Amino acid sequence: TAAGFVVACGGGDSDAPVASDGGDQALFDAVADVELEVALSEFTFDPETAELPVGELVAITLRNDGSTEHDFTIKRIDGAQAYRLDDEPPSIDRADGEDVHVALLPGTSAELRLRVTEPGEYELYCAVSGHRRAGMRTTLTVR
Repeated sequence: TAAGFVVACGGGDSDAPVASDGGDQALFDAVADVELEVALSEFTFDPETAELPVGELVAITLRNDGSTEHDFTIKRIDGAQAYRLDDEPPSIDRADGEDVHVALLPGTSAELRLRVTEPGEYELYCAVSGHRRAGMRTTLTVR
């Protein structure tokens, strides 16, 4: 049976300037509307399905419980995103319509902050060579 998660909406926060290191610190300073955890291992995401609310700030804790490198990639998603490994400063910010990509070595974790601005279905997968083909992929639904 596939485990899944559906999250509910809350209040939102306004956008703020991008930090000098390239990550959007405002996404971490704001209180998340939704919090969830995703574990990555050989060759699955747990939970296996995902549904997020459009326009809400989502904090996703990513954990690599596997014995090899994995990543969390969302193909062509519109909105704001930043992530940090462990408790480091935010390390990435990118323009709308590009991929979300967070790479994790075995036993490490990261926090990803997302605010998706367009509803739809997006491909979520591990971009490590061969992992997607081995079944480490799903659809992220934003409503």
